[in-house]
Amino acid sequence: MDRLAPYLDWLVEHRFAAVFVASLIDATGLPFPGRIVLLVLGTLVNATGEFFLLVLASTAGSVLGDHVGSAASARTESIPGACRSRTRHTSRGGDSRRKSTETRTPRAAARRT
Repeated sequence: MDRLAPYLDWLVEHRFAAVFVASLIDATGLPFPGRIVLLVLGTLVNATGEFFLLVLASTAGSVLGDHVGSAASARTESIPGACRSRTRHTSRGGDSRRKSTETRTPRAAARRT
């Protein structure tokens, strides 16, 4: 336990930033023990007000981490030549609910029109 003491002291000292960063990384989908960090730091909170600040930091990190994926996909759509998947409805064989998925580049889409 003596080896962990400096790390735990650092985590307690920077608990709000650590929870924010851990929740941010965890929400992006990367393999990271964000929930374990939140659980450990939640048990080390002294007052009720600190607990709510910890929850607020975790929520902010999770929301920002969730938006990383959508921001990355929005950037890729604006890149010329990027491959994207397109779903459209077709009416083959009388079944109008069936969907066909085709993947094409913007150049291929321009050639078809």
